[in-house]
Amino acid sequence: MRRVAEERPGSEMAAEITKALHGYDGKSLGFDGKRRPIYRADTTDRDKRIVKLWKAKKPMRAIAADVGCSVGTVHRVIHGEK
Repeated sequence: MRRVAEERPGSEMAAEITKALHGYDGKSLGFDGKRRPIYRADTTDRDKRIVKLWKAKKPMRAIAADVGCSVGTVHRVIHGEK
């Protein structure tokens, strides 16, 4: 943690605030027992593009190729499962 704090000013304070507000340190426990930061990408633009292409009657495989994601992701976005 100290190395990360040196690279990014204020990250130590952000970790303390996250722990105080949410009761955890903003990291998840991996299968190997190591704690890693939790990252969630913002996919709203991608999802809107997928829906737009779907409404234009484009096949799922073509949408996946255009957007750069898997067919499963296209299916999940179209059918609203998250």
